[in-house]
Amino acid sequence: MPAPVITGPAGARPVLRRRAGRVVVKWLTTTDHKTIGSLYIITSFVFFLIAGVMALLMWAELASVLSR
Repeated sequence: MPAPVITGPAGARPVLRRRAGRVVVKWLTTTDHKTIGSLYIITSFVFFLIAGVMALLMWAELASVLSR
């Protein structure tokens, strides 16, 4: 099925819109080294944030136990 076409002002070229699902599948199945590098950086940043939240939770738990 072709992508939907959005028409603009008279005389303008049509604009093709990509669906979000297709973009995700393209990113996850790519062999392009630049895209893989971007995904690697994004993934490492997400895990860094998750680890930070977990460290804050452990710190809060220890603070609550020590204050008793």
